[in-house]
Amino acid sequence: MRKSGRRHLPHHRQTPATRHLLSVEFAGGGGPPWTTKQPSPLCSSRRSSRGSGTRIRGSAPGDTSPEHLHLLAKQLGTALAACHDISLERVPQRLWANAWSEPPPTPPTAADCYTPLRELGGVEHLAEAASVGPAARRTLLEALEAVDAMDPVLAHGDLYENHLRLDGSGTLTGILDWGFGGVLSPLVDFTCSQWDSASWAAEGSYGELRRHLWTAYADHRSVPLPTWEQVHLALTAFDIVALGPESRTHYYWQKSPEWQAARRAAARDSLRAQLVE
Repeated sequence: MRKSGRRHLPHHRQTPATRHLLSVEFAGGGGPPWTTKQPSPLCSSRRSSRGSGTRIRGSAPGDTSPEHLHLLAKQLGTALAACHDISLERVPQRLWANAWSEPPPTPPTAADCYTPLRELGGVEHLAEAASVGPAARRTLLEALEAVDAMDPVLAHGDLYENHLRLDGSGTLTGILDWGFGGVLSPLVDFTCSQWDSASWAAEGSYGELRRHLWTAYADHRSVPLPTWEQVHLALTAFDIVALGPESRTHYYWQKSPEWQAARRAAARDSLRAQLVE
């Protein structure tokens, strides 16, 4: 997918459940379901009721201060953990692949599901593109392999601010528009490549937004996961390749060449620092 155009939902995914706005609604007395022993929130095919909340942009919940974004990232990480813990036995076959592929005859596994790392050439290519020494390359490759081995989940696949529903206080109440969702690597919901530049600008340091997302997520998942350090290395290597001027991926396609170059430089600096520590 080239950077020059927005993704469109393929015909085979335009089912009654994906033609209109889908949502994960966090309803119930006293707060969102992750604070109770209620079942995990599910993808709902009902239309969102717009009177009870708002998207992240457009009113008070559009606060992009570092404090609010960090809180929102923690809430989102917790919500994603509940979504990703949904049993794949409940997922219909048409969602067993990404939005641009026909579903396979059997449920995908970690070895053959869609993952951002394989989209960019695979772990060996990403490690090679980092241009680091042998010892550092081994550390990076171990992290990439651990992250790429995560079992697939029912992932959103197009997660950014406009798909987050907040109440008047700025609290996350739903995740909207699951039209690009499917049984994918969990990593697809952590690239954050479609997030607005204002959100990235609110980071105190490179990777901070993802760190808040991942740590809350890992605290609430019911399965073992790679460490944040491994995920950080993998996503940093991902950024170096995805933001390269020769890249033809859909990741970061909305960002200007200047923004992409600056972000890639920050990723390279961060990778060097991570591999020295």
